Amino acid sequence: MQNPGVDGWEGPYMMRGKVPSDGWKESFIYKIPGDHLTDYDLISKGPDKTAGTPDDIANYNLDE
Repeated sequence: MQNPGVDGWEGPYMMRGKVPSDGWKESFIYKIPGDHLTDYDLISKGPDKTAGTPDDIANYNLDE
């Protein structure tokens, strides 16, 4: 895809059909609707690679 005429656009950001892995080469967890009063939850299992542990990184806990 070529630049759509938007200043600062340097995409494409994701290749078609390929969702990038998190920083630990694990798949993200994507839930819709979200469980935390959000439209969706986007979760990285974090460095321990285990879902539901304190090191998870998610769109609903970024302010912690």
